[in-house]
Amino acid sequence: MKISVVMSSYNGEKYIEDQLKSIQGQERPADEVLIRDDGSTDNTVKIARHFIQTHHLKNWRVEVNSQNLGWRENFVQGMLEAQGDLIFFCDQDDVWRSEKLKLMEKVMQGNPQINVLASNYQKLLGNELDKIGPYPAGQQVKKIGLYNNYMFVKAPGCTYCVRKEFAQATAKVWNKEYPHDALVWELALFTDSLYLYTKPLIKWRQHQTSAFSKESRLLKTKSKKYRWLEESQRFNNSIREFLAVNNGQVDNEKKRLLEATDKYLSLRKKFYDSRNPIYGLQLLRYWKLYPRYRQYLADWYLVYFNHN
Repeated sequence: MKISVVMSSYNGEKYIEDQLKSIQGQERPADEVLIRDDGSTDNTVKIARHFIQTHHLKNWRVEVNSQNLGWRENFVQGMLEAQGDLIFFCDQDDVWRSEKLKLMEKVMQGNPQINVLASNYQKLLGNELDKIGPYPAGQQVKKIGLYNNYMFVKAPGCTYCVRKEFAQATAKVWNKEYPHDALVWELALFTDSLYLYTKPLIKWRQHQTSAFSKESRLLKTKSKKYRWLEESQRFNNSIREFLAVNNGQVDNEKKRLLEATDKYLSLRKKFYDSRNPIYGLQLLRYWKLYPRYRQYLADWYLVYFNHN
């Protein structure tokens, strides 16, 4: 199978060379490495191009966007541009285990029912290795079944391998607010084609300057959370659209979950709009739909004590 690695880079000069070395050092080399830079103002592009030239990597290339697209669109554009049968998402600051491509390709070859395969990760804090997640370590291929709080994405996109045909199909319902990893994770979940390999195959770097960390902090404001609720409503409808086009008949369990999610998101918006505690209490019926349970208490805080 042909393998494409798609990296989104932006002002990543501090760590990108370590990541490039780990990709180059794969026991099963990638057939294509596409580095899409989103207008870095530091030495990221210079480092990446120098690395490619120094190591004579003819199947690697750097593309620099003429304008900043944001990491969501940058990844989706890379996903559409990739030529491989299997597409691996790649962040600029992690470190891959040398067997990552080899092992995940083997799983995909032997399991045609899998459209999205994630792996376990091991957190990297500074230079120290930390916890393994999101599941206990092992060497099993685990199917991820549908769960109530499906908007909680359990593994980051940097651990994913996605079949090209599925990636292209998901992009048709993509909206600019949707993170690429949430898009493919949740659509694979609803099409019974999401699996996880429990061996940790990347060192996932954790730091406060990442785009994910910055956006997570913004979600602690009332206005940003309300916008997230609106985006989630649109995404819930996008799942219906995707299933109607690609999956034919949708079973009752999935219909019920999508309908319950509609009601839950609408009720949360009513609570934010009206500040009526009755709506807050009614949300207890949808406790299991919260991405994280503590976010129910956070709703009360944002409604009554946060005005940003």
